[in-house]
Amino acid sequence: MKRKCYFLAIGIASLIMVACGSNNQGVDSRPIDDDAKADLKTSTSTAAFVEATEDSIEESYEEPKLSYDTTIEETVLLDDGTVKITAKSLEFEYNAPVLSIEFSNDGDKTLEFISGSLGYNCNSINDYMTESIYCNVSVDPGKTTVENVRLSPEELMLFGISHIKEIGIAFDIQDKEYNEYAKTGPLNISTSDADIPDSSNNTFLDGVNHGSFENITEYALDFVRVEDPIGYDSIKVLAEGMVTNSEDESTVFVEMENVSDKQLYFSSSDIEVNGLMLSSGRWQTSLVNPGKKLVYLFDISDVADHTGGTFEDLGITNLALLSFEAEVIDLNMNTLLEKRIDIPLSDEDATLENSGTEVYNANSFRILSQKIIADEYDNYHIILQVENNSSGEANFDVKYDSLSLNDEMISSFISYDVTVSPTQKGILNIEISDSALDKTSITDVTDVESAECTIEIKDEHYNDIDSPVITMTY
Repeated sequence: MKRKCYFLAIGIASLIMVACGSNNQGVDSRPIDDDAKADLKTSTSTAAFVEATEDSIEESYEEPKLSYDTTIEETVLLDDGTVKITAKSLEFEYNAPVLSIEFSNDGDKTLEFISGSLGYNCNSINDYMTESIYCNVSVDPGKTTVENVRLSPEELMLFGISHIKEIGIAFDIQDKEYNEYAKTGPLNISTSDADIPDSSNNTFLDGVNHGSFENITEYALDFVRVEDPIGYDSIKVLAEGMVTNSEDESTVFVEMENVSDKQLYFSSSDIEVNGLMLSSGRWQTSLVNPGKKLVYLFDISDVADHTGGTFEDLGITNLALLSFEAEVIDLNMNTLLEKRIDIPLSDEDATLENSGTEVYNANSFRILSQKIIADEYDNYHIILQVENNSSGEANFDVKYDSLSLNDEMISSFISYDVTVSPTQKGILNIEISDSALDKTSITDVTDVESAECTIEIKDEHYNDIDSPVITMTY
């Protein structure tokens, strides 16, 4: 079996946590090419990085305290004669805002009202898109039900929101057979605090600069930089930065604003760290409403996990450069902008260790066998580094039903194929599930002495270039 990773949604809520408590052979540490290094050094001057230190965080700064006096008037959000959605009240329980919504169904089919799902989320609080609002309600014909939707107070603190002035909520309405009834688009609810001014023009960035990540989450701020690497008239990037937790898991954030009058998607794909392609294809897509801000996150530790290993397993010894393909898309799925974006993560050179054993070198391509490891779920990962020295794009994948460990055939596996551009390197991850290993004599990853498979190398038009059989020894 083969699978490609096209879409993974992550939100600001993934940062909100309660504070609590390899052997490399033939290492050749080489920096990225001179032109890229020059660009990197230019964009990572000392002035570009604002590191978080005790001296840089004002002791007098206090995170905004959420007002518990905010209310709403009963508001009909949608009434088409069959479906009626009414915002009933906004109350506070256990320091969290709770929005009460009434759903009425006068039709002849049971309807599902879904908001904040991975497939459809365009909810917002004040100026910020949010992923904390979630609702999934089933209403039978002729019935009415009331659902209480909790908003995350921690997320509001990270956005610097002390007064909830407006809530935007949208619903995907379907019947039990998943037939679409309607997608409402954002339905806006004004509150009693609608006219209270914000403490700053950018409450999120203001909080970041004053220590919000350290005080609200277990993440420490590595740097924040105010610049716009995209330069597009509809999506304006306000800031970018990186935070890291106590387990050295890093997340890069990009704050942006939709300054157009239309809903737009912002998408990332083809993610590289230090010049190594870790995930080709679409990674994450988020919707941003007109006039709203989006805090777009790259959990780059998760990107490394996608390859089956850690950064150290991949030969990445420092986080110096994140690169990805940025795409702005309208609601009709037309691509309005496509641009390669580089985000320097430090002022160090981006280095990549070519650790591993060469198992293929022909047709301007090279494959290194790096290692085989077991993850926390007892699945095995064969990690290969591929290198494209040809003049065109190349896709590397594993032929179905060609994989064996210790000369025992593996009945099923997942190949996370990778597409690399000329002069580019990437990771090909072959994942073998614990259940597939049950059919072999292998009980531990240390039992694996050899692996063999057929690599399918194709050009950008998906024409065959080569299909070498490669053998790895461990």
